[in-house]
Amino acid sequence: MPTAKKKTAAKAAKPVGVAMAAGQETFETAIQAGAEAFKGYEDFVGYGKDSVDAVMKSNALFVKGFLDINQAFFGLAQAYLDNSVTAEDSRL
Repeated sequence: MPTAKKKTAAKAAKPVGVAMAAGQETFETAIQAGAEAFKGYEDFVGYGKDSVDAVMKSNALFVKGFLDINQAFFGLAQAYLDNSVTAEDSRL
C-alpha cells in the first residue's frame, strides 16, 4: 500500500509542478510588463518635465522683457518730467 500512495503522490506532484512553472512564467511576464510600463511612465514624466522647463524659461524671458520695457518707459517719463521742469524754470 505505501507504494500505491507514493505513485499517487508522484502523479499529483507532476501537475502541481507544471502549474507552478506556468505560474512562475506568468509572474515573470507580469513583472516584465510592469517594468516596461514604468519605463513608459518615466518617459512620459520626462516629457512633462521638459515642457515645464521650457515654459519656465520662456516665462523668465517674458518677465525680463517686461522689466526692460518698464525701465525704458519710466526712463522716458523721467526725461519728460526733467524737460518740463527745465522748461518751467527757464520761463521764470
